[in-house]
This record gives sequence, C-alpha cells and structure tokens, in this order.
Amino acid sequence: MVQEVRFEGNQRASAVELRHLVDVPNGTTHLGVSDDAVADGAEQHPWVREAFVRRTWHGLVVVVDEHRPVALAQLGEELFYVDQHGMAFLPARSDDLDYPIIAGLDADVSALHPSLSQVVLRDSVALLQLADERGLVSLDSISEVVFTPSRGFTLHLRRGSEVLFGLSGHDAQLDRLSTLMDSGVDLSTATYVDLAPARVAIVRPIASLGEG
Repeated sequence: MVQEVRFEGNQRASAVELRHLVDVPNGTTHLGVSDDAVADGAEQHPWVREAFVRRTWHGLVVVVDEHRPVALAQLGEELFYVDQHGMAFLPARSDDLDYPIIAGLDADVSALHPSLSQVVLRDSVALLQLADERGLVSLDSISEVVFTPSRGFTLHLRRGSEVLFGLSGHDAQLDRLSTLMDSGVDLSTATYVDLAPARVAIVRPIASLGEG
C-alpha cells in the first residue's frame, strides 16, 4: 500500500499543489499506480519542467526538475519567465522581475518564420549563460538583450555599455570580447562594442555615438 507520497527538488511548486496534481491517495496499492501518470500529473504544474517517480517500501518519491528562470521575455503586453533552456513558461510576477529582459520578439519577427521567436529565446539564453560562465559579463549586470533580424543580439548593461553580437558565431565573438577586455576595454563605463564584423571589433565610448 502507498502510505506516503513525497516530493524532492521542488522549490517553487509546493508539495500541497503537487500532491493534488498527482492524485494518489494514501492506501492506494502499488499495483494501482502508474509511474508515468504520476509524473505527468506533477508536470502539469507550471514550474515543473520534468518529473520522475522512485518507489519506496512505504510509498512514492516524486523527483521534480523545475524551470530555473534566467531571463524575462517581452511577449506582447506581458513578461514571461524564460528558463535555462530558452523556454518561456509562465507570466512573470510583478514582485519577481530582477532578470535580464529579452526584447525584440514582436509580430514582425514571428511573421518571418513561425519558429523564429523560440530560436531567438534559445540563442539569447545561451549567449547570456556563456558570457556569464566565461566571466565576461555577469547575468546580474545585464538589463536587456535586444534582438533585431538585421543586426543580431545586443546586450545592454546596467552601467550603460552595449555589446553587439551578430546573428551567429557567438563563441568566436566572445573570444574577441575576452581579448578586448584583457587589453583594457572596460564595460563598467559606458562603452559600445560591435563584435559582428568578421575580423575586427569596433569599440568607442557611448558618448561619442551621437557626435560628428
């Protein structure tokens, strides 16, 4: 008999909410429980990305892998959480908005190709994570990632710097950014860096962009 159902890995999804979704009353026989059905029930929670079931002598342990928000996406009039895999999964709460915003996903982008918005989210998150993991630009220093079909991805930093990446080849562009920073380019002051050209990088103070 199932005497208990426990949950592991859940932080945003409460045990009470998950217990309601898996719907396995105490006293149910083990033979009367489908692991797949229990996992599917847990995955109905908007914060649960994936779940699997481990059986014990006394019951079930439901191990959940939650979405981990790393950014927000401006989709229409709403902001949505975007997880570590580039998936927009839930409208963001007004008291939990301290993430970089992915902007530029308007109707024109969707009109170019139905799947383009998902590709942009995936590539934006990959760029954010790579820049953070390599110690070049930390996630908490980025206010916005702006995508345009003609120019690519621009990181807008909280201290005023802008770093333009092309549509692809971000690993090589991050290599060039690393070289620039090693040579003294300081993104903590308002600086514009264009890494999109194939062989050169354009670096200049933001204040000079509107001059001459």
